[in-house]
Amino acid sequence: MQQSDGAKKADWLVVGSATVDCIVQDNAAVYKSGGVVVYGGLALARQGESVAVCCNLSACDSDVVNPLEREGVMLHCGDSLATTSFVNYVDGDARRQQMTAAAVPIQLSALSELFGHVKYVVLGPLHPLDISEQVMSFCSNGINAVVCVDVQGFARRVVDGWVEPDIAPQVRSVLAAAQIVKMAREELELLLAWGQCNLVELMRMYSLDEVVVTCGSRGGYICTAAGEETHFSAVNVPQVVDPTGAGDVFFAVYLVERLQRVSTVERAAERAAEHAAAQVAGRFIRAGELGLKRSH
Repeated sequence: MQQSDGAKKADWLVVGSATVDCIVQDNAAVYKSGGVVVYGGLALARQGESVAVCCNLSACDSDVVNPLEREGVMLHCGDSLATTSFVNYVDGDARRQQMTAAAVPIQLSALSELFGHVKYVVLGPLHPLDISEQVMSFCSNGINAVVCVDVQGFARRVVDGWVEPDIAPQVRSVLAAAQIVKMAREELELLLAWGQCNLVELMRMYSLDEVVVTCGSRGGYICTAAGEETHFSAVNVPQVVDPTGAGDVFFAVYLVERLQRVSTVERAAERAAEHAAAQVAGRFIRAGELGLKRSH
C-alpha cells in the first residue's frame, strides 16, 4: 500500500483506476498515465484544490501516479497483481477502446477512513467492477460529502477485451449515491433507453441535483433538478493533439466552480469548456507530463 502523508486533510477524494494507456493515433503509439484519478486529480490540483486519490496498482506500475505526486496530490494506492490498462484508438472525437488488464476492485475498507475527512468525493469508475458496490452503498447512506460521479464505467461492458456500450446493472447503485453526475451524450441515450424515462424523470428517480452532458466538439448542456437546461459551446481547437482526458478535465473544473466557487451553471460550464479545449490542444496536462516508458 502506497500512501502519502496527510491524505486525511484533502477536500477532494477521487476514486477509480489509474491506468496505463496506450494511445494509438496517426499510426503512432504512445504510453501515458490515465484514468479519472489522473486527469481529474491533476485538474483539481491545478485549480488550487487539495486532492487525494484512491486507486489500485501493480507495484511495477508505480510510475503511473508519479504525475500526481509531483503535483502534491495525496496518494492512497492499494496493491493489485495488475494495473488497469487500455489501448485507445483515436480518430478525432471517435475512439475505440480495448481493455487489456484490470486492477482488483476498490473496496470500502480502503476508503472508509478517508470518507470522514473530505468535502467532495468524485467516483470515476472505468468499468463495472472498478469500484465495489459496498462503496456505492456507503456513499448513498449518510456520507457527509457531496458525491459526484462520472458514469462512464457503468455505460460499458468488455467483450473479448473490447469496450462496448452497454448499461451495467450496478448503475442503479452509483446513481443512488450521486448528487452531480457527468455523462457523454451517447451514455445518456443508453441510460434513458435502459430506464425507459426522460432525463428529468431519471433525475427525480435518483434525487440528482445536476447532470452534466458532454457532446465532444459540439459542446453539451447541464440539466438541473428543476428541469432547466443550460447549453454550452465547445471552445474551438484549431489542431487536436489528443482528446483523452478532456471530459475528466471538464468535469473537475466544473465541480470546482460550482461547489467551491459557487459560480453559476453558465460560468462553470464556460470555465470548464476553456480547460477542456486546452486539454484537447495539448496545453493543459501535456502529454510529456504523463509519458510512460513501455514497449508495445
